[in-house]
Amino acid sequence: MKGVLGMANFRRTATGDAIYACLMQASVPLTAADVYESVRAQHPKLALTTVYRTLDRLCTRGLAVREPEADGAARYRKATQAHHHYLVCLKCNKRLTLDECPLHEVTENLAKDTGFDITEHQLLLYGYCPNCREKEH
Repeated sequence: MKGVLGMANFRRTATGDAIYACLMQASVPLTAADVYESVRAQHPKLALTTVYRTLDRLCTRGLAVREPEADGAARYRKATQAHHHYLVCLKCNKRLTLDECPLHEVTENLAKDTGFDITEHQLLLYGYCPNCREKEH
């Protein structure tokens, strides 16, 4: 972690390191509030504004990715070579990661047809997980 942050010209602090570590360990994208709650246990004086500023700096330096949500909120994930697509439950917010990208061919065709250089995409499919569907009936 030390080398990655240093190479990205990221000014190191204990809270910044903890926020970065939180994202690196997360298996799904997290909201700033999720990160705040997780890191605050180690750093009780942490302010939510610090989390937002740090997440913004991580995104600017290519170490994290901001994913806007349909409700206007944002989730953050570690920047990796592979992108992710999710099924999101509208009731419990459970997220399932799709193993394959169903948009590969679509983006290639769009790039060819439009001349647009597509560098990134995301797919969020919303619905109800089996557990929440069962509770409704």
